[in-house]
Amino acid sequence: MDFQLGYDPSKHKMAADFVDGDWKTFWDFLPDKEEPFLYSTDGRRPLSFKEMKAFILDERNDIPGMGREDRLCLVFPTGPELAVAYLAFAVRCTVAPLNLFLRADELDFEYDDLPCKGLVVQKVDGLQEDEKAATTVAVAQARKKKIQIILQLIPAPDVAGLFNIEKHPAGKPLTGAKLGPPLDTVKRDHVCLVLHTSGTTKKPKIVPITHESMAIGGMCHAAANLLGPEDVFVNTMPMFHIAGLMENLLMSAYSGCKFVALPGQYQAHSFFQAMQKEPLPTCYSAVPAHHMSLMSLAKEAKSFESPLRVIRNDSAALLPSLAEQMEEFFNATVLPAYSMTEANPLCSNPRHGVRKLKSVGPAVGPELAVLEAWPSNKRVGLSGRDLGRTQVKELISPCLKESWESRLEDRIGVGGRQWRGALHRFEHRSKVRLADFNGAIHACAKGSQWRHTLLQRVRCCSLVPDVISFSSSISAFAASSRWLQALQLLASTCRPNVFSFSSFISACEKTAVWRTALAVLRGMPDGAVVPNVVSRSSAVSAIASSTSSRWAAALGLTAEAKAPNVFTFSGAVSACEKGEWLVALLLLETMKAARVVPNMVSFNAAISASEKALQWPCALALLSSAFEPNVISYSSAISAVSWSPALALLDELAMSGSVPNVISLSAAIGDHWNSALELLRRCGQEASLTSFNAALSACSGLWKVVVQLWQLMSKQQVHPDAISFRVAAASCELSGSAALGPAGPAGPRPRGLGPRDRPGEEGEVCVKGACVMKGYEMRPHMDKDPNEEAFTDGFMRSGDKGWVDEDGYLYLIGRFKELINRAGEKISPFEVEDAVRRHSDVGDVLCFSCPHSMLGESVGVVIVPKESKSVKLFDLRQWLMKDKVLQDKWCPEVLVTMKELPKGATGKPARVNLAKKLGIETLDGNLKEFAHEGL
Repeated sequence: MDFQLGYDPSKHKMAADFVDGDWKTFWDFLPDKEEPFLYSTDGRRPLSFKEMKAFILDERNDIPGMGREDRLCLVFPTGPELAVAYLAFAVRCTVAPLNLFLRADELDFEYDDLPCKGLVVQKVDGLQEDEKAATTVAVAQARKKKIQIILQLIPAPDVAGLFNIEKHPAGKPLTGAKLGPPLDTVKRDHVCLVLHTSGTTKKPKIVPITHESMAIGGMCHAAANLLGPEDVFVNTMPMFHIAGLMENLLMSAYSGCKFVALPGQYQAHSFFQAMQKEPLPTCYSAVPAHHMSLMSLAKEAKSFESPLRVIRNDSAALLPSLAEQMEEFFNATVLPAYSMTEANPLCSNPRHGVRKLKSVGPAVGPELAVLEAWPSNKRVGLSGRDLGRTQVKELISPCLKESWESRLEDRIGVGGRQWRGALHRFEHRSKVRLADFNGAIHACAKGSQWRHTLLQRVRCCSLVPDVISFSSSISAFAASSRWLQALQLLASTCRPNVFSFSSFISACEKTAVWRTALAVLRGMPDGAVVPNVVSRSSAVSAIASSTSSRWAAALGLTAEAKAPNVFTFSGAVSACEKGEWLVALLLLETMKAARVVPNMVSFNAAISASEKALQWPCALALLSSAFEPNVISYSSAISAVSWSPALALLDELAMSGSVPNVISLSAAIGDHWNSALELLRRCGQEASLTSFNAALSACSGLWKVVVQLWQLMSKQQVHPDAISFRVAAASCELSGSAALGPAGPAGPRPRGLGPRDRPGEEGEVCVKGACVMKGYEMRPHMDKDPNEEAFTDGFMRSGDKGWVDEDGYLYLIGRFKELINRAGEKISPFEVEDAVRRHSDVGDVLCFSCPHSMLGESVGVVIVPKESKSVKLFDLRQWLMKDKVLQDKWCPEVLVTMKELPKGATGKPARVNLAKKLGIETLDGNLKEFAHEGL
């Protein structure tokens, strides 16, 4: 199914008369009325629609020697004159507006690549000093390239937008014929505008825009925004950008509203001044970077009263957090939208109707489709389903009729056999001594047989139990986690020794009754018993086993011990397991200083602490430094890392001769649905119910995969339980409302925890239609035709990854070339930025890719803190992970603090190759943060 919310001409007040009629150029759609249209900020009279339309065709704007296909570069400041000059020259030749502040080498490339036949600059009288210097460079490079036609524009002193043109002193005399009345020779398919792409990864490509594309695009923008004569649009975008020309200028003209052209290269500084002058603006449109700039200046306008009613976003997706901030500050409706130089417009949220701030809205002109990656032409999105909930349930039902419980085997260990023999010998002795009692009781303690402690039999034989009898009985209760009975026995002991106390504290250790253990330990000196290392170690372990983190108490007990052994330290490290990973690492270092060799319990607890604190680099480092890591070590490390390193760790575990246990399998399986089936098949008969449930949960919503898992469970005779059926049934419920493809999971999740609830699969956003370019222009420096990969079955590939919901609203994930490939998982910079920007101390943020030795790439962010604030990487990561704002794998591992975000000439974030520009070397697992002066 294709998602289409096409342009309806009948809904626009001027479209019905022209779109289906006999028209040639964008000029035909311009209103012909006396009302003022174009305003300047310098006090000159505004230019009316009728005056502008007439001036465009004025023969004084004909340039001798310039033909319709010749390229004319406009290189002067943004303002009302550039707006009118673009319209006046575009009906006669092909216009190429350029950034006035390009470097000399950049101008050389533009002049050669277009190629440029003529140049128009503004007369330097009245320009700012930096504008004068930039104009001098533009003329000098034109002379260097032997450009014959060099003109200068002289603004009219009394009317905004009007001008005269004359030969520049550096230019050659003007020769050649004039074009004549432009409407006599113009056609819809004539190219009127050429713009270069940004060229962030390769040399820029030329985008040719025809009169038809320009006119239809402008009308689609007007229909989507529904502005009228009562509106005042203020332009904040440079007019060498498609947003300034089509989305702002033409859209405003076609809507019949007033247009305020802010002067200069960077209009944000004059924006708030314009908000207080007549005519009061009611609307503006900009790219996300310009919105951020305006909001950064908003704090200086504390008494500001916004006259705005509508704010529109152009180009890339707008961060929802920024949209919310804009709506609150300006008290206006924000319309997230999406467009490109090559296809303008694409999508827009409706002004009146359902707005979704996380979406760029439905299509507003072109036909929209989501395709698989090139060269495939397969569409993804809402797809038919061949199995419904009923059929899946029929497949599952036979398994439910079988037993859900596996048989329990009586597994008696060595201790078990010993206590039976000891008890048998005790009961068949003719003469019983106290030593026999104590030996039998000790054997029962070893076998965890607290029911057979024999204390009553000791009394029946007229023997008085001694401290060994009581200590062994306490130990039996301790081994069976019967701390209350152990306490009663301890209280009954006449003169309990250190072993009695240690045995009781051991019972507390197994039941995590840490307060009682600590109280008994503190009371031992009152009974003239000095706590030994066993009693202290058991108390520390009791604290470590408690559900709440009492690492400080455990650390205190460890410090009190005169000669703590490995068990004491291990207990203390275990107490830090619930997130105090730094303390755990410190304890490991202390063990080495105390000449105590850490055992696997210590290492495993430290690895587990790192896992729970989401510090996977530390977990891997600890695993590599352990002497003989066991399956528990690997399980904790696998739980800490993402799915790709987890698979590698499972392979390493298998090579060590160990069999992966339920925890390691479940951790690896549960983190990535795509690995679930592969892992379970590799595990064969070792796969348990827990592993399958983890796989089912990972695949929740992917009902076809759930079916395969269920079949595999039946094949391996693994009986499902209530959890299995609940997850499977939930997947069937989801398939009943919309069949989900392999990339569509169930339910809303935090950012970075997998894709959100969506009916369409992710793919490349593709468009075709009248407002989409027909193809890039070929140039000698290109080794192949760029259009081979840019078009598929008539659809232009945008290079953006996205998906479409059931209402036809498009959601952008990011540019394919900007996605961060972290161990095979594609991370969206857009979602990372949206999450980080919600931090109270963050002003602006830019997410980028950093090279990583093991993961390939990792997440980095450039942050501009709010005034008098600072942001630290550790604190930011903790904040992001606290409420699962971002999953740990999506959290930044590099933080660069700057005063201003790096941006391109058009204001777009300059994230491509940013790590290299900042001098960031390949990461090896350590976090990195530093300040940078800026690029």
